[in-house]
Amino acid sequence: MQQRGLTLVELMMASILLAIMTVAIGAGSHLLGGASIQLRDRAHSAAQLRLAVEHLCEDLGAADKLKVNSRKKLTITLEDDAADLAGYDRVVYKLDGNRLVRTVKPKGDPVTVSRDLLAFEIDSPFGEEVYVRLATGRLEENHSVRLTWTPREEYDDEDEDDDD
Repeated sequence: MQQRGLTLVELMMASILLAIMTVAIGAGSHLLGGASIQLRDRAHSAAQLRLAVEHLCEDLGAADKLKVNSRKKLTITLEDDAADLAGYDRVVYKLDGNRLVRTVKPKGDPVTVSRDLLAFEIDSPFGEEVYVRLATGRLEENHSVRLTWTPREEYDDEDEDDDD
């Protein structure tokens, strides 16, 4: 006698195998999705840090002097030529929660330069040089940058050596 179709045991085994394969595929896609989200977060953190560094470097490059108001607030006074060109003479940076806020003085509104910062620390241990540390990321993996600003040395044109 020939059998037509599948027995109940064969159908149950096929269903169990199909369920196991579905769970395995779901777990694998969940792991891949988590890794994708983690990579996206790391790229976002790096981009936020890059934005903060670009703005600070631009303003520090035109700085005549810096005033450290606190470890969380920095006032940059621009050189006369840069101030004339920019239309403002001072820039204030401060950390507001996890946002780095840049305000130009005397006429500017606060603008968020970067979000998700863990740290914006300013230190001037030796008087002249100013160190600015920025950090972003998650607690298990963060990125940080330390900028150093040194005042330009004044020199007299008469003191230069002539090649004549």
